[in-house]
Amino acid sequence: DSRRVAYIEESGDKYAVVLDGKKGKEYEGIYRDWLDFSPDSQRLVYVVMEGDKRFVVVDGEEGKRYDDILLLTPVFSQDSKKFGYVAKLDDKWFSVIEGEEGKPYDQIEVLTFRFSPDGEQVAYAARVGEKWCAVINGKEGKFYDGLGPAMPFFSVNSRHVAYIAYEGEKSVVVVDGVEGKQYDEIGLGSPIFSPDSTKIAYVAREGDKWLVVTDGVEGKKYDSVESLSLMFSPDSQRLAYVALGDNKWYMVINGTEAGTYDYIMSDSALFSPDSQRIAYVANSCGENHEHDAAVLHEGMHEFVVLDGDEEKEYGTVVTDSLVFSSDSQRLAYAVQSHSGHVHTEETADTEEGTHSHEDDRWCVVVDGEKQKEYVATGENTIVFSPDSQHIAYAAYDNENWFVVIDGEEQKQYEAISQAIKFSPNSRWLAYIGRTGEKSYVVINRDEGKPYDGILIGWGGDLIFDSAGKLHYIAINGEEFYLVEETITEAGAKGK
Repeated sequence: DSRRVAYIEESGDKYAVVLDGKKGKEYEGIYRDWLDFSPDSQRLVYVVMEGDKRFVVVDGEEGKRYDDILLLTPVFSQDSKKFGYVAKLDDKWFSVIEGEEGKPYDQIEVLTFRFSPDGEQVAYAARVGEKWCAVINGKEGKFYDGLGPAMPFFSVNSRHVAYIAYEGEKSVVVVDGVEGKQYDEIGLGSPIFSPDSTKIAYVAREGDKWLVVTDGVEGKKYDSVESLSLMFSPDSQRLAYVALGDNKWYMVINGTEAGTYDYIMSDSALFSPDSQRIAYVANSCGENHEHDAAVLHEGMHEFVVLDGDEEKEYGTVVTDSLVFSSDSQRLAYAVQSHSGHVHTEETADTEEGTHSHEDDRWCVVVDGEKQKEYVATGENTIVFSPDSQHIAYAAYDNENWFVVIDGEEQKQYEAISQAIKFSPNSRWLAYIGRTGEKSYVVINRDEGKPYDGILIGWGGDLIFDSAGKLHYIAINGEEFYLVEETITEAGAKGK
């Protein structure tokens, strides 16, 4: 919630965690990557090294000493009420949930240990000898030659669990302990549950053909299906993916081929919040190709397809920049207007990323209309106001960054952070600008107090608590400050 700060302080050969300005107990070593708050920000956990032992400290209480703690554990449940990790003792690995040790195994796979969304179940993949099984609440499933990466996982409502299992050369999706049909391969990123948890879909290969399986029902077979393109709409009523057939790419929505193109960017598809619209990036390059990057970027023409209608072509459309407004009526994205040549030299790094040679101009397209061109645009900064009436983004020109609100350029800074936020009532826009060694929170053109830094990332952010209140964490010297701004027509007042 960007209200608390924790960090590791070194003092000689000892280390301690400082939480909200209060220094904890000193230890021989503390793992920097394992300092973590619970989702509600009320609990803190870290892993300590003392001699050849490792142990967890949670809420200031030391846990039992073990030979090792598994990478990327400990973890909290989403409601922050439960806590668990995987430990090693005498060459065996086991779960530790609220201090209670589970059954020992030869191995528990990294990235598999997780709580269900409701916090009532725990799942992980475990190995005994050469065989693997899914363990759900301490109960072992069938043993297989292997399980899919980061499996098993839960549905949103926590009532279902799924994973990929491998038997010899075959793969099978297992849902709630029931095996589906065996295939030669299950696509990366599969399976996925629908947001309402009532459906499950995955990409599979049978021989040299690919298909999508939804609730056990096979779809049409294609030469290829982009595995990572598989997605449900927010209302769970539509399923979309990108497929290749007869040297043409299709956007398939609920089994219907919605368009044919030379290529469709697999990670570009986006459903609107109301699930009624879909947008994605496609291109035409005048010749057939099979994922040839050189062909894709030489003389191609990229464009956004919105509800089946092609918008204007550009040299490049930034695939992850597509943004719908909250009312689903507006769409914006970043493009590069060039003749097809992509510069690989004379680039300059900024806080927003890399911008290219000035011959390559960038702009944002809003509602199909191209906005003013700049040397660069912060494509990950495009944001609509909650009422969908306003749009803002960062842009770079004349060797400075600035925010553009509804086409109007704001004050220039040496850098602009990616945290550009509208207030809940859409009246205020807040962002961070930096000039020289100082950073400022800017609210509707009004600069706040200068600080050495304002924490963004690692839990830090600009947070609107209400329409007229904002808070963030600032840094001056070695001190951290919780800054709370009250916004009025006369401007922002901080404390």
